[in-house]
Amino acid sequence: MDEIKRLLPDEVFTEAASVLEAVAKTPDQKRLYEARLKFQRDEAARALASEISRKEGREEGREEGRVEGREEGIEIGELFGRIKTLQWYFGATESTREELSECSEEQLKTLLKQLQDQLRNRNV
Repeated sequence: MDEIKRLLPDEVFTEAASVLEAVAKTPDQKRLYEARLKFQRDEAARALASEISRKEGREEGREEGRVEGREEGIEIGELFGRIKTLQWYFGATESTREELSECSEEQLKTLLKQLQDQLRNRNV
């Protein structure tokens, strides 16, 4: 076995030599060899499954982020539309998309509430 490893150091030949050596051993030694081999395969399968799970988790997270981003974009777009409509209605200078984009969601909601209050008070 040592001679084979020395002459053929490549991992493929070393593994083949190990298999041959295991076949030549006693039943107990063979059982131990097979248990070690099974453990190595199980560990490799576990590592692969873990990597696949991480990739799937990242992709699922990205998709959830895209969905949440779309929903948030729709909400912000609706705020923009309502604000611009009320500004137009009052004859005020309409805010540009860029100006509104610089505002936080809370600021947009406050501006919309002010415009809605102005509309209510105007109709009273």
